[in-house]
Amino acid sequence: NLEKIIKNKTIIVLADVMGHDIQSKLFAHSFSGYFKGLLEHTDEINLAKVLGSLSSDMYADPLLSNTFLTCIALEITDQHINIVSAGHPCPLIFKQGNYQTINVTGQLAGLSLDSHYETVTVNLNQEDKLFLYTDGLLDWMKDKSEQASFLGDLSNIANTTKHHSLDVMSDQFLEYFNSRCKTPIDDMTFLLIEKK
Repeated sequence: NLEKIIKNKTIIVLADVMGHDIQSKLFAHSFSGYFKGLLEHTDEINLAKVLGSLSSDMYADPLLSNTFLTCIALEITDQHINIVSAGHPCPLIFKQGNYQTINVTGQLAGLSLDSHYETVTVNLNQEDKLFLYTDGLLDWMKDKSEQASFLGDLSNIANTTKHHSLDVMSDQFLEYFNSRCKTPIDDMTFLLIEKK
Protein backbone atom coordinates (compact mmCIF):
# COMPACT_ATOMS: atom_id res chain seq x y z
CA ASN A 1 0.00 0.00 0.00
CA LEU A 2 1.49 3.32 -1.09
CA GLU A 3 0.15 6.87 -0.85
CA LYS A 4 1.72 10.04 -2.25
CA ILE A 5 0.49 13.58 -2.82
CA ILE A 6 1.59 15.11 -6.13
CA LYS A 7 0.51 18.72 -6.59
CA ASN A 8 -3.26 18.69 -5.96
CA LYS A 9 -3.66 14.92 -6.44
CA THR A 10 -3.34 11.95 -4.13
CA ILE A 11 -1.95 8.76 -5.63
CA ILE A 12 -2.77 5.47 -3.91
CA VAL A 13 -1.45 2.08 -5.01
CA LEU A 14 -2.62 -1.19 -3.48
CA ALA A 15 -0.75 -4.27 -4.68
CA ASP A 16 -0.97 -7.94 -3.70
CA VAL A 17 1.94 -10.29 -4.39
CA MET A 18 0.87 -13.92 -4.47
CA GLY A 19 2.49 -16.14 -1.87
CA HIS A 20 3.57 -15.80 1.74
CA ASP A 21 7.22 -16.83 1.70
CA ILE A 22 10.41 -14.79 1.96
CA GLN A 23 10.61 -14.40 -1.82
CA SER A 24 7.10 -12.89 -1.92
CA LYS A 25 8.03 -10.40 0.79
CA LEU A 26 11.14 -9.43 -1.18
CA PHE A 27 9.04 -8.88 -4.31
CA ALA A 28 6.54 -6.79 -2.34
CA HIS A 29 9.34 -4.48 -1.18
CA SER A 30 10.74 -4.35 -4.72
CA PHE A 31 7.39 -3.29 -6.19
CA SER A 32 6.94 -0.71 -3.45
CA GLY A 33 10.34 0.73 -4.34
CA TYR A 34 9.42 0.68 -8.03
CA PHE A 35 6.33 2.81 -7.45
CA LYS A 36 8.06 5.12 -4.98
CA GLY A 37 10.84 5.74 -7.49
CA LEU A 38 8.37 6.55 -10.26
CA LEU A 39 6.31 8.87 -8.10
CA GLU A 40 9.28 10.62 -6.52
CA HIS A 41 10.51 12.28 -9.69
CA THR A 42 7.38 13.43 -11.47
CA ASP A 43 4.68 16.05 -11.20
CA GLU A 44 2.44 14.42 -13.81
CA ILE A 45 1.61 10.77 -13.85
CA ASN A 46 -0.47 8.52 -16.07
CA LEU A 47 -1.38 5.48 -13.99
CA ALA A 48 -2.39 3.38 -17.00
CA LYS A 49 1.08 3.91 -18.50
CA VAL A 50 2.74 3.19 -15.15
CA LEU A 51 0.98 -0.17 -14.87
CA GLY A 52 1.79 -0.89 -18.52
CA SER A 53 5.47 -0.22 -17.86
CA LEU A 54 5.41 -2.33 -14.72
CA SER A 55 3.84 -5.21 -16.63
CA SER A 56 6.42 -4.97 -19.44
CA ASP A 57 9.31 -4.81 -16.96
CA MET A 58 7.99 -7.85 -15.09
CA TYR A 59 7.49 -9.80 -18.33
CA ALA A 60 11.05 -9.04 -19.49
CA ASP A 61 12.71 -9.89 -16.18
CA PRO A 62 13.51 -13.62 -15.71
CA LEU A 63 12.91 -13.49 -11.95
CA LEU A 64 9.91 -11.14 -11.81
CA SER A 65 8.17 -12.96 -14.67
CA ASN A 66 7.60 -15.86 -12.24
CA THR A 67 5.71 -13.58 -9.84
CA PHE A 68 1.97 -13.00 -9.76
CA LEU A 69 0.92 -9.49 -8.80
CA THR A 70 -2.46 -7.80 -8.72
CA CYS A 71 -2.49 -4.05 -8.43
CA ILE A 72 -4.98 -1.20 -8.30
CA ALA A 73 -3.94 2.44 -8.59
CA LEU A 74 -5.96 5.58 -7.87
CA GLU A 75 -5.49 9.23 -8.73
CA ILE A 76 -7.74 11.28 -6.44
CA THR A 77 -8.55 14.91 -7.26
CA ASP A 78 -11.15 17.32 -5.87
CA GLN A 79 -13.44 16.51 -8.81
CA HIS A 80 -13.09 12.76 -9.41
CA ILE A 81 -11.11 9.55 -8.91
CA ASN A 82 -9.26 7.80 -11.75
CA ILE A 83 -8.81 4.05 -11.22
CA VAL A 84 -6.60 1.56 -13.09
CA SER A 85 -6.47 -2.16 -12.29
CA ALA A 86 -4.08 -4.98 -13.13
CA GLY A 87 -6.00 -8.13 -12.24
CA HIS A 88 -7.15 -6.74 -8.90
CA PRO A 89 -10.62 -7.31 -7.40
CA CYS A 90 -13.07 -4.63 -8.56
CA PRO A 91 -13.55 -1.87 -6.00
CA LEU A 92 -16.95 -1.01 -4.57
CA ILE A 93 -18.84 2.13 -3.66
CA PHE A 94 -20.95 1.82 -0.52
CA LYS A 95 -23.97 4.12 -0.64
CA GLN A 96 -27.11 4.18 1.48
CA GLY A 97 -26.96 0.55 2.55
CA ASN A 98 -26.17 -0.80 -0.92
CA TYR A 99 -23.01 -1.31 -2.90
CA GLN A 100 -22.08 -0.69 -6.50
CA THR A 101 -19.24 -2.57 -8.20
CA ILE A 102 -16.87 -0.43 -10.26
CA ASN A 103 -16.10 -2.42 -13.39
CA VAL A 104 -12.40 -1.69 -13.75
CA THR A 105 -10.40 -4.63 -15.07
CA GLY A 106 -7.04 -5.37 -16.61
CA GLN A 107 -4.79 -8.38 -16.97
CA LEU A 108 -2.35 -9.42 -14.29
CA ALA A 109 0.91 -7.51 -14.44
CA GLY A 110 3.73 -9.35 -16.19
CA LEU A 111 1.69 -11.52 -18.56
CA SER A 112 2.77 -9.74 -21.74
CA LEU A 113 5.27 -7.24 -23.05
CA ASP A 114 2.64 -4.77 -24.27
CA SER A 115 -0.13 -4.80 -21.67
CA HIS A 116 -2.63 -1.99 -22.08
CA TYR A 117 -4.69 -0.69 -19.16
CA GLU A 118 -7.85 1.40 -19.19
CA THR A 119 -8.69 4.19 -16.76
CA VAL A 120 -12.14 4.33 -15.18
CA THR A 121 -13.30 7.63 -13.66
CA VAL A 122 -15.76 7.74 -10.77
CA ASN A 123 -17.29 10.47 -8.63
CA LEU A 124 -18.08 10.09 -4.96
CA ASN A 125 -21.00 11.86 -3.35
CA GLN A 126 -20.96 12.93 0.27
CA GLU A 127 -21.29 9.87 2.56
CA ASP A 128 -20.29 7.48 -0.27
CA LYS A 129 -17.35 5.24 0.63
CA LEU A 130 -14.93 3.80 -1.91
CA PHE A 131 -13.80 0.32 -0.82
CA LEU A 132 -10.63 -1.35 -2.12
CA TYR A 133 -9.61 -4.81 -1.00
CA THR A 134 -7.35 -7.73 -1.76
CA ASP A 135 -8.73 -11.16 -2.65
CA GLY A 136 -8.14 -12.47 0.88
CA LEU A 137 -11.33 -10.68 1.92
CA LEU A 138 -13.52 -13.09 -0.05
CA ASP A 139 -11.54 -16.12 -1.24
CA TRP A 140 -12.39 -18.19 1.85
CA MET A 141 -15.95 -18.27 0.45
CA LYS A 142 -16.26 -20.31 -2.73
CA ASP A 143 -19.89 -19.48 -3.44
CA LYS A 144 -20.44 -16.21 -5.36
CA SER A 145 -23.85 -15.66 -3.76
CA GLU A 146 -22.27 -16.00 -0.31
CA GLN A 147 -19.64 -13.43 -1.29
CA ALA A 148 -22.35 -11.05 -2.54
CA SER A 149 -24.24 -11.49 0.74
CA PHE A 150 -21.05 -10.77 2.71
CA LEU A 151 -20.43 -7.57 0.73
CA GLY A 152 -24.08 -6.61 1.30
CA ASP A 153 -23.49 -7.00 5.03
CA LEU A 154 -20.46 -4.71 4.79
CA SER A 155 -22.56 -2.10 2.97
CA ASN A 156 -25.11 -2.29 5.81
CA ILE A 157 -22.32 -1.75 8.34
CA ALA A 158 -21.11 1.22 6.27
CA ASN A 159 -24.61 2.67 6.32
CA THR A 160 -25.13 2.24 10.07
CA THR A 161 -21.72 3.75 10.87
CA LYS A 162 -21.75 6.46 8.18
CA HIS A 163 -21.64 9.30 10.69
CA HIS A 164 -18.60 7.81 12.42
CA SER A 165 -14.98 8.06 11.34
CA LEU A 166 -13.48 5.72 8.76
CA ASP A 167 -11.45 4.22 11.61
CA VAL A 168 -14.63 3.18 13.42
CA MET A 169 -16.12 1.80 10.20
CA SER A 170 -12.89 -0.10 9.43
CA ASP A 171 -12.89 -1.61 12.91
CA GLN A 172 -16.48 -2.75 12.39
CA PHE A 173 -15.58 -4.29 9.02
CA LEU A 174 -12.63 -6.13 10.53
CA GLU A 175 -14.70 -7.36 13.47
CA TYR A 176 -17.35 -8.68 11.10
CA PHE A 177 -14.73 -10.34 8.89
CA ASN A 178 -13.17 -12.06 11.91
CA SER A 179 -16.58 -13.24 13.14
CA ARG A 180 -17.38 -14.84 9.76
CA CYS A 181 -13.97 -16.06 8.62
CA LYS A 182 -12.63 -18.51 11.16
CA THR A 183 -9.84 -19.89 8.94
CA PRO A 184 -8.49 -17.32 6.45
CA ILE A 185 -6.64 -18.86 3.51
CA ASP A 186 -4.86 -15.63 2.48
CA ASP A 187 -3.81 -12.34 3.98
CA MET A 188 -6.27 -9.49 3.57
CA THR A 189 -6.00 -5.73 3.21
CA PHE A 190 -8.75 -3.19 2.63
CA LEU A 191 -8.95 0.58 2.27
CA LEU A 192 -11.91 2.92 2.76
CA ILE A 193 -11.92 6.31 1.06
CA GLU A 194 -14.48 9.10 1.38
CA LYS A 195 -14.96 12.55 -0.12
CA LYS A 196 -13.76 15.39 2.09
